[in-house]
Amino acid sequence: MIEDFSQLYVIIGQTLVIFCLLYLLFRRQIFSVFDPLLYFIITQAFSIELGLLQITDPLYLSAFLGFQLAFALGFNLVAKKTRALDMIDDEHLAITDNEYKFWVYFTIIGFVVVLIANLYLFKVQGIILLSEDPTKGKVSAFEGGGGIGAIRRINWGLLNLINLSTIFLYIKTKKAMFLFMLIVLILISVSGGSKSSLLVYVSILALLGQMKTIAASDAFQSINRLKVPLLVFGLVLSVAIIGANAGSLNDSILGLGIRFLYFGDIIFYYYNLDAVAHFQKLGVIDFLNYEFNPILGILRIAPYLTPLSYELVLHSFASNEVLDTVTGPNIPYYVKGHIFFGSYGGAIYSLLVGMLIAFTRNLLFTKHGSYSFYLLLVFVNIFIFSYAQDSSLMFSYLTDTFIFSIGPALLALFCMYSPKLVL
Repeated sequence: MIEDFSQLYVIIGQTLVIFCLLYLLFRRQIFSVFDPLLYFIITQAFSIELGLLQITDPLYLSAFLGFQLAFALGFNLVAKKTRALDMIDDEHLAITDNEYKFWVYFTIIGFVVVLIANLYLFKVQGIILLSEDPTKGKVSAFEGGGGIGAIRRINWGLLNLINLSTIFLYIKTKKAMFLFMLIVLILISVSGGSKSSLLVYVSILALLGQMKTIAASDAFQSINRLKVPLLVFGLVLSVAIIGANAGSLNDSILGLGIRFLYFGDIIFYYYNLDAVAHFQKLGVIDFLNYEFNPILGILRIAPYLTPLSYELVLHSFASNEVLDTVTGPNIPYYVKGHIFFGSYGGAIYSLLVGMLIAFTRNLLFTKHGSYSFYLLLVFVNIFIFSYAQDSSLMFSYLTDTFIFSIGPALLALFCMYSPKLVL
């Protein structure tokens, strides 16, 4: 789709216009240039651009654009007061002794779990970032059994919760131990070959920085300066990863442009007469089965279903093609709504998704009684926009985080009340 820089300039220019329109719709809710909402509307702008380029049927295109507007409407209906609240009022909070002990023990134990898991991954599969093709490696490295799949689930759940608690504890204590742990965690995240791994740290700092007392602390201000270097390094890392098999820097930059455009790559698989007709058989009950299957599967209430995204890929490819490490694209709200609820029901679904995400963000700006509750809200808000990108995948993130946090949490409680252990 993008073969040279002239095409790249045109697409970037058109995407910039779309971004400006989206910014006008969401501007009252964006609290800083590091707000996860801003990154989300950037990805949405590229997805809409791809939709305009790829969707040829006027009915499908109008439904696609209508869902985007419905989402924006739902979000703004609920989140209209977020901007006015400005910052999170945590001046009434002081971390209690029990809270402090729990988070220290939980963070240290969770850090050890993450470290051991990834050292095992390095031993078995090597460092993904240094592989011949990191993009392919981050998928294939977790195949083949031997507990490797569990490490992936640890890395997209427990790892990020420990990232958050480590940063929080460093801000509150200024202890060098937590700064050292944070550096190790960043190296582990980068080693996985994910082009967006550093954005998690930027989002954590941006959200914690909305708390008045945290934002005013010297420790926070010292590490808050890392946001811009992390973004720059993340961009350079993305070019390097994409350029692993590219012939030149120009090819890497073109590849990065394509990668941004492909935030909406599901459009290639779904918006055609054959695919829409094939999936029209699915309805509301099927939506519930697919939506909550990660939870139902773990509880053994229902068998695991083939991910809908993979079914779309299988339907699009010829039956004799081998899909190797293809796992399927994300299923964003504008496709999921159309599959399960049709053009009109999909608009209502998009509206509700926007409202739910806005409600979750609002909770963060509401006065609560403990830092622990704020930390959990920050954690959810780091990933809340992934609910729009693929709601069932977000349920998987949260479920895996819960499962792999149970052990460290129970051990932390044991350590808290053990008379032989002193912090």
